[in-house]
This record gives sequence, structure tokens and C-alpha cells, in this order.
Amino acid sequence: MPGAIPLTARYGLTAAEAALAAHLAEGRTLAEAARLRGCSVNTVRTHLARLMSKTGTQRQSALVRLLMLDGAGAQASAVGCFGSTAALPTRQAAAAASRRT
Repeated sequence: MPGAIPLTARYGLTAAEAALAAHLAEGRTLAEAARLRGCSVNTVRTHLARLMSKTGTQRQSALVRLLMLDGAGAQASAVGCFGSTAALPTRQAAAAASRRT
């Protein structure tokens, strides 16, 4: 059953890879993920390559499809490039915050 085993355990993902998986499942671009996580786009591309290798996908679209089927957005925690945890807002929360200001 998809979603029964956390992605980190199922695919052996690092915290940074799981965070990127969550961003991709939320529809974010690599540039958005890099900006939100405080890393370079090249670092995010490295995480993407490892994520695709571990999940057996060859295209980013196939990876996103797999993540959506597995419910990655709900399971992966948001972790910065250097392993520090960070509460990163979802697009909906960010939009609501910008409307309040």
C-alpha cells in the first residue's frame, strides 16, 4: 500500500533528498526548492540525481508521479542543505502569509 512505509525507509533517502521529494511533490521547481532550502541549484540537482537513482526513475516527471502516488508531500520533512531542520511553508501557507501583510 503506497504511503505505508515512509519514503526515507522505502528508498533509503537522506533527509535532504526527502526534503527535495516533498518540494517536487508540492509542484515546486528546482530553483524554488534551492531558494527555500538556502542552497544552490547545483546542490539541488545533485540531490535530484541521487533521488532519481534511488527510486529507479529516469525522468523528473516520472519521479514526481511516483512521489504523488506515494504521498511524498505528507511524509518527507523539510531539511536544509546542511542538515538543519527548517519549517518551510507550503505554497498555500506562503500565499496566506503574504495576504496578511
